[in-house]
Amino acid sequence: MEKNKIDEELKKIESIHWLPWIGEKYFEIPPENRMLIIGESHYLSDSGDPKKKEGDWENKIRKDLTQRMIGEDVQHKLYYENPTFRNFHKVLFNEDNLDLTRFWELVSFYNFIQRPMDSKSHRPSKEDYQFGWDTFSEVFDFLKPKYCLFIGTGYANNLNKNLKIGQKLNRSSVSCPEMINRTYGKKMIIEDENLNTAKCIFIKHTSKYITPQKWNSFLNQEMKDQLDWLLLQIKI
Repeated sequence: MEKNKIDEELKKIESIHWLPWIGEKYFEIPPENRMLIIGESHYLSDSGDPKKKEGDWENKIRKDLTQRMIGEDVQHKLYYENPTFRNFHKVLFNEDNLDLTRFWELVSFYNFIQRPMDSKSHRPSKEDYQFGWDTFSEVFDFLKPKYCLFIGTGYANNLNKNLKIGQKLNRSSVSCPEMINRTYGKKMIIEDENLNTAKCIFIKHTSKYITPQKWNSFLNQEMKDQLDWLLLQIKI
């Protein structure tokens, strides 16, 4: 499916503001290897300069912001002052000799909270998370990943107790197999109306206070086959 057609389909999801990044090979790879990566949100500048704040706001409301962030920056290791994706790549693979451009061609990514946070220290509200899970169910229905990897664990703390996600997904209870860096890694299984299942894994947010090697070991316990497959595709 061409990118323009994909974007037009995604725009039909009313709660989507920032269009997800979908690697150009995502729909060509085996369905059992499709992975959706979920970030938290986009953040407004902490600058006290009103003009800079206004310009940042205008940038943040662009529908293609997430796509540009991955395609122009993250895919090419342009991390600037944000360590989130530098650490995330280390958590996934624990090595550097990799073709990350190729990696991002194989996966999809979107931000769970579909409004800008006022600053890097601003946290989503309970309502943000509840709204986010409804949007997630729609994005999941379109992308049909087998793995959903969440950067952060707060999402799992804000699930409805009735084991439903939006109108389309059922879920298992959340388990917390291991504590690392004072944060429990978490996991659950989700299932759609057609009995398609996916594994959701939640790791500590990779922006700070993280030991990538330890979280890499955790991921290898939870999704080793997927990581091994990805490494075969991107190792230089």
